[in-house]
Amino acid sequence: MLARAENGFDDLINSRTKKFQALEIDENECSTEYLIEILIKNPSMIKLPIIVNEKKIVIGFNEREIRCFLSKEYRRTQLLDSGGYYLEE
Repeated sequence: MLARAENGFDDLINSRTKKFQALEIDENECSTEYLIEILIKNPSMIKLPIIVNEKKIVIGFNEREIRCFLSKEYRRTQLLDSGGYYLEE
C-alpha cells in the first residue's frame, strides 16, 4: 500500500492529529521502519478511509476520487436520482 501511495507516508499519515504533533516527527528524517512502528502503535494517525483496487488507491476522504471506485451505472443512477442529467457517450 505504501509503495502505491504517490507521496509515501505524506499520503498515509494524518499530520493534523494531536498525537502526531505531540511526537514532533519529521517524516523526512525517520526511517521507514520507524514510521511503520509509530503507525502500528498509533493507528489513529492513519488517514481514513483507505480504498484499494488493482489499479488505484485513495487514502483519506475525497468524494471525487472515491467515486471512481463506483460502477459507471451506479454513478449514472445517482446523478439522475439527484436531478442531474447524463449524456450518453
